[in-house]
Amino acid sequence: CGVALLPEWLVRNALDAGELVSLLPAYTFAQQGIYAVYPDARHVPAKVRTFIDFMRVRVT
Repeated sequence: CGVALLPEWLVRNALDAGELVSLLPAYTFAQQGIYAVYPDARHVPAKVRTFIDFMRVRVT
């Protein structure tokens, strides 16, 4: 039991199934950023690059 601020795309299925309840449906929160931080920009491992590309398409 608790309260969380989560993006709608992440919880849409749980909302539709009645597993979660939207507390403030008319309230608009400020846009949040998602950042990928990794140690070496010259060599990004393939798994990291794949994840970044996936997230870029999925959340924008």
